[in-house]
Amino acid sequence: MSAFPTIVKPDGTSQGFDKARVYKWLQRRGLSRVDSTSVFVRIKAALRAHGQPTISLRDYQAIMAAAIGEVTGAPPPPPPPVETASNASLTPSTSGAAPGQPGQFFTWAEFERSGTATARGIDNSIPGWAEDDITALCFYCLDPLRRYLGVTLKITSGFRSVALNNATNGAASSQHTKGQAADIKTVSIEAGTHDSGWLCRQVLNAGILFDQCIWYSIDRGGHVHISYNVDAGVAGQRQRVLYAPAHRTDYIDKLPS
Repeated sequence: MSAFPTIVKPDGTSQGFDKARVYKWLQRRGLSRVDSTSVFVRIKAALRAHGQPTISLRDYQAIMAAAIGEVTGAPPPPPPPVETASNASLTPSTSGAAPGQPGQFFTWAEFERSGTATARGIDNSIPGWAEDDITALCFYCLDPLRRYLGVTLKITSGFRSVALNNATNGAASSQHTKGQAADIKTVSIEAGTHDSGWLCRQVLNAGILFDQCIWYSIDRGGHVHISYNVDAGVAGQRQRVLYAPAHRTDYIDKLPS
């Protein structure tokens, strides 16, 4: 019998803890051999301490993220706020997130949903290889931001298949096609009470670890694009903030006021 719990994926399938694969995965993401070994030791210890025969993929990835943070010194996601009367009744997401979903507050369906895909009959199903990227995006960016704000975040564009990305004139290198990015809004943005600059500022105030955060002018959607690049590793996130100005198609380096 293995000394480690079986990892259960969102689709119900499972896999064993592959030590060689994990070690190679860490090194591919830029960690030195010494740091990879240190992270690996922490992961094994946490899995042994788990004390259950199975562990969800999300919890397993949380263990990995925590171990990487301890070794590299990267800031961990903000802790959940103390429950108050104003946030105690908040539901996990607009569609009721359940165990086995990519995040505490987000579902696979939210990442697949697309009006364009529905209207044009485009298959926007999330492939297995993108699941880890989406889960990491939730863990590092979306869930911490949702906890910080205490209000629902709406994903206006999540995963995009190549066909959907082409249909929406997305960039060929778009992180949406890898499951590494999401465009988000709040109800207050849709109501005109706040704008994308405000939401971008909340991302920065919350200390979110991200690769890119782009805030869009109203005529270009009025949303915030946030991404986490799994391939770059925790220490490789650029923390780059860009603005998408009106009546243009490019982006400029600009912080919200």
